[in-house]
Amino acid sequence: MDVATHDNTTTAFITIDAFDGQKALKVIAALEKCRDDDYTEWNALISDDDELRTRLRKQDLENPQDRKSVKWDDATLLFVSCIEKDNSGQNYSLGDGRIKDRFGRFPWGDGSSLNYLLEFIRPPLTNSAIIERISIEEIVALLQKLSTHCSEEQMGHSDYQSGIGGLEILGFLDSREVYTLRKGLAGRGWGVSGDEPLDGGVRDIVKHLSTILKAAERNGVGIVMRSHL
Repeated sequence: MDVATHDNTTTAFITIDAFDGQKALKVIAALEKCRDDDYTEWNALISDDDELRTRLRKQDLENPQDRKSVKWDDATLLFVSCIEKDNSGQNYSLGDGRIKDRFGRFPWGDGSSLNYLLEFIRPPLTNSAIIERISIEEIVALLQKLSTHCSEEQMGHSDYQSGIGGLEILGFLDSREVYTLRKGLAGRGWGVSGDEPLDGGVRDIVKHLSTILKAAERNGVGIVMRSHL
């Protein structure tokens, strides 16, 4: 199946980047407090994290400890705070352009590969899955976290879906969860629905996602999934 082929309807493009998932939890917790005009946690986070403070200052934010003086929206602030870069200051490459294109816009529904995968992944037909260390339930939970953790449904607001330039942060995993998901998808603890509409679609998505997860695991980083037009 050629997942690069799609109709004339424009759908959002999905991108996965290297991301510090543990730091993201701290940043989100502090930003949520700021919504209630409580800036103490944000101030403490920036004051205690030299790397984060320096990173934000390099983005011309003179006083990043003062959330009210930072005009960025929450989505942009979360993304810039937690995106992982290599020793040369460049973004990690998680798969080549072909992999990114095939995963980024899928020819079904809303164009999301992960939504298709979640729709049609199933428990395996055989009992061999009993010996699997990573269950279908764990796999699905991690896929859902990657695709919806920052959604309006989960957060109670859409602030992480309204970033500069149409940035929408969907969800993220830390490096440990990247390993678990990669291991789970490589095992026999899952199967494919018999009524899958695109022949080979699920396995094609798993193949491309696994390539991305392996690259993240190799570099010891987590991942974030975002969408943009």
